[in-house]
Parts: sequence; C-alpha cells; structure tokens
Amino acid sequence: MEMARLSFIEKGIEEDEVKFCRRRNARRYIASIDRHGQIRVTIPDGGSRCEALEFVRENSIWLRDQQKKCQEEVEEAKLKSGDTIWYRGDRHNLTVSKDWGRPVLYFADQKIFLADENIDLSRPLGQRFRLLAKRELPGRTKTLADRFELSYSKVSIRDQQTRWGSCSSSGVISLNWRLIMVPSSVVDYIIIHELMHLREMSHSPRFWKFVEMAFPQYRESEDWLKTHHSELGWG
Repeated sequence: MEMARLSFIEKGIEEDEVKFCRRRNARRYIASIDRHGQIRVTIPDGGSRCEALEFVRENSIWLRDQQKKCQEEVEEAKLKSGDTIWYRGDRHNLTVSKDWGRPVLYFADQKIFLADENIDLSRPLGQRFRLLAKRELPGRTKTLADRFELSYSKVSIRDQQTRWGSCSSSGVISLNWRLIMVPSSVVDYIIIHELMHLREMSHSPRFWKFVEMAFPQYRESEDWLKTHHSELGWG
C-alpha cells in the first residue's frame, strides 16, 4: 500500500491534468484539488500559465497526496451491496446477487439489472428513483392541487441539491426526485408547501397559515427531513 502511494505521489504532473483559472483580484498563485480530484491553479493578474504550471509542479507532492485522499473519500461514499438506503420512508438493505450470471440489485420490491456488480450503486438507484418520481409525483401533485382548487402550469422533476421543491411565479412546480426516499406524508407536505406558494410566493406568516390549514402536521414532516437530511443526499 505504501509503495503504491509513493508511486502515485512521484508521478509528475502534466499540463493536461491542470485546470487553469485566471483571476484579476488574485494576489498569488493558488493550487488546490476540487471534489472530483481535478488539480486547479489560480493565476493572478500579471501571472502566466507557464509560471502557474511550475508552481503546481513545485507543490506536486502535496497535490498528489490531496488527490489520493479525494479518491479515498469518493470510494468510501460509494453505495455498495450491504449498505442501506431510504426508500418510501423505510430503511432497506441493498443486496447484489447473480441471476443467470448477470448481477442484479435487490431492495424492497425493486429489482435492477446491473452492467457491473462492482459499480457505485448510487448510479442505477438514482436512475430508478428518477423514473419512479416522474411516474408518480406529477399525478400526486394534480390530486392535491384539485383538492385545494389550485391551478399550476406544469410539474418538473429535478436534481435539486439544496431544495426539496420550488414554485415559480409562472406556476411551475419543481420537485426533487429524492422524494421517492421519504414517507408519503412528507411527500404530500412538500407538494402542498409548493402549491401554497401559488397563493403566497413568500414565506410570510400568511403563507405558513395556508400551509397549516392545508397540512396541520407539517412540523412533523419538517422535523423528519431535518433529522434524516444527511442520509438522503447521495446520487
């Protein structure tokens, strides 16, 4: 393991491995590693690409070490057989086994054929959850909108990183595909929350009064999302 690490560090850094970023307000060269393991170097005003590359190479040992740590973190974050995930409000074990020689992922009532049993399972899971979200969430939104006599323009299923949903001034309801992971009551809360923005766009006291009238137990759903937020962000 140590020999592999030294070999990794000693490998020289080539120009095509580096992302060069020029910033007028930068006072010096700055080298870093982004979350994908890409080497990035900031070029200050008056600096050159040649000097930036030399700066990177002078710091190659540290940068290679940071790349290795990034790779290790990515590997640790991968979903694999034996891990558990949230699906429709319950925890389920992920199991990969062979079906006529082909790897298959099983969890809850779902069965997903895999191209490779060693892949990061978040990829096929994300694809399946997106499909389920597109099938189910628009219909549920229409049912709830009809109940409250509200009209929207369309429902969009998105990969939002910081929101569970949103409502635009033009009446577009956007919902996060990860809602497939949460309890049905929480799904209803998020949809109702966004539908109430059709009556009041801001999060004013008036808005929250609308939410409470439509979904009195909304605080329980807020608490559930806050409690499990860190477990729902893969993919």
